[in-house]
Amino acid sequence: MATAKRKPRLKPKKRSNRSWRVLLDALCRSRVLERDGHRCVRCGSDAWVQWSHVYTRRILCLRWDLRNSKALCASCHRWWHDNPAESGPWWVEWAGEDVATELARIRAELPHVEFEDIERQLREGA
Repeated sequence: MATAKRKPRLKPKKRSNRSWRVLLDALCRSRVLERDGHRCVRCGSDAWVQWSHVYTRRILCLRWDLRNSKALCASCHRWWHDNPAESGPWWVEWAGEDVATELARIRAELPHVEFEDIERQLREGA
């Protein structure tokens, strides 16, 4: 059987949403760990340091906002999720009232996310 020739692609293939998320997660995680010195911002440990979010990653308008992320060791990350009555006020003290207020405002508005803009910001260090 003869195989049909494929037409050359004129435009580059558009990146899927999943592909964007994987790329932006890696960029943001790297930036946060670098910013926080690859140490837990709560206890100072350098063991099992993880990328942690204040607001859930499901909220895309905040998922890659560096102010919504922090480096926590596995133990402090568990504490963060298990103790919201303590961890919330701790984070406001650590990040600052102005950051907490701004992130809450953004979360309430849920603005549209442009993956290309976020990638540019993360790569440029904005």
